Amino acid sequence: MSADAEQPAIVETREGGIVILRMNVPEKRNALVPAIREGLLEALARLDEDRDCRVIVLAGSDKAFCAGGDISNPGPFTGPQVRLLMKKPQKLLRSIAFHSKPIIAAVDGPAFGAGLALASACDFIAAGPNASFCAAYGRIGVMPDIGLLWSLPLRVSMGVVREVVMFADTIRAPQAKEMGIVDWLAPDDGTGEALAMERAAQLATKATASIAATKSLLARAPLDMDTVLSHEAEAQAWLGSTEDAQEGGLAFREKRKPVFKGY
Repeated sequence: MSADAEQPAIVETREGGIVILRMNVPEKRNALVPAIREGLLEALARLDEDRDCRVIVLAGSDKAFCAGGDISNPGPFTGPQVRLLMKKPQKLLRSIAFHSKPIIAAVDGPAFGAGLALASACDFIAAGPNASFCAAYGRIGVMPDIGLLWSLPLRVSMGVVREVVMFADTIRAPQAKEMGIVDWLAPDDGTGEALAMERAAQLATKATASIAATKSLLARAPLDMDTVLSHEAEAQAWLGSTEDAQEGGLAFREKRKPVFKGY
């Protein structure tokens, strides 16, 4: 069913403090068409201010995570046109990387090109046994974009990055786990989404301000030591004033699990 007909390009559901954002243009295998891109930008901006949202799971529909970029208009384009076209996908990368909530990519089926870039930008990747990954850019004569050459080296070694992006091979889920692309691999009878939800439920119990501050600094990696020390001092000064930090200290002294409220 077309996302332009009855179903939206992004289907949003909630389970407690977990928000699932499902890319939903199955006829395009959830390629990063404008409707998906704009829908994600809108939802992420709104959820950044939503205190009831504690974790975001980014998933796909119809047995595909995201099959790649939108190549419905093959060009050719001039240099200025390409620079303009890249602004919104790059804005989406920043929205994911600098988001205050932890984001888990639930990959079932292909995550090719832009799909690999989206998944790599998330904090964690949970993959199902049928997941596959490919930096397919070289197959059509272009280079990785949407920040993949920033996000992937934060996950794996430069040698692995070169292999992934230059050979453009299709990498199955078990190999992706061995290479370090995938954080968690579901069992043969499981799915990436089910595993992502399981881990999201654990994350949802953590102190959200602490995670937000940690994410903010990690998104600026790699950083020199002095910059890290300056940022951590400022962040700790703020975190120490939050109710969650006070609850965490009290729970530690009382030898019980803390109950964080999200501020």
